[in-house]
Amino acid sequence: MNNPNNRGFTVSDAIAVQNPCRIITLCPELGEDTGVTAQVSAYCPVQRSSTNLICCEYITLRGTKAALERVGDVVTSLLIGDLPKFVWWKATPNPEQELFSRLSEACDCMIMDSCYFSEPESEFLKIRSLIEGDTYIADLNWHRIQPWLELTAAAFDPPERREALMDVDRVAIDFEKATLPKP
Repeated sequence: MNNPNNRGFTVSDAIAVQNPCRIITLCPELGEDTGVTAQVSAYCPVQRSSTNLICCEYITLRGTKAALERVGDVVTSLLIGDLPKFVWWKATPNPEQELFSRLSEACDCMIMDSCYFSEPESEFLKIRSLIEGDTYIADLNWHRIQPWLELTAAAFDPPERREALMDVDRVAIDFEKATLPKP
């Protein structure tokens, strides 16, 4: 069965193979608030083409949303000062949520995936306000549709077509599932 909480799970392994890192995963759980449990492990994949050993620490914190909110200071204290900090927020942006706000201030980039937004228009407005507040945002879905973006831009490359760009007020995209660009 496909668990939505596991989406992107292999991304951390791909990062760990190439970069020393500390990956902190927050796993909100439903049910009674019994505090937060922690699991810590290290991963040092052996590279055949390299003599250097690259290691990654994994810290997984599990608990209810309220429990994870309470340990927000612990999460930020686990960040390594000299390393870039990325937060992959697997939910809709929520600047009003204390944990979201704390993590967005502590990181260099908030990573989101807009294909999972239930109300895209309101979520993109939140993202715009975050960007205006100097929070760097990366959207995985934007990367996925890059081939379509490039094709659209190429359609207006000839100078005689650029003038027509000002007359475009609506775009409709018809596609078949087989023609979607591969991520």
